[in-house]
Amino acid sequence: MNKEDVRGEIRFILPMLSGYQVWISIGNYNLDSYINFLETFEKFAVEIVNNNVFKSVSYFDIPTNIWALKGLKKAVKEGKSLCKASIS
Repeated sequence: MNKEDVRGEIRFILPMLSGYQVWISIGNYNLDSYINFLETFEKFAVEIVNNNVFKSVSYFDIPTNIWALKGLKKAVKEGKSLCKASIS
């Protein structure tokens, strides 16, 4: 993640279009603290890498994803408001 080694846990594998989507968790964090951390980056990049027993190309045709973080705080705040409104 952003050129740092971070281990994740696969939480879900679900069919999507002609393949699958994989949900990976890197843990639970305080939302405001995590947003502040992410805002120190321009982009959030995740790459699924190989190790001695796992070969990413055997499972992932797209091993890298990159998301722009501009406007992150505003977008998360809006999303949080929508979620809260849906349960009220």
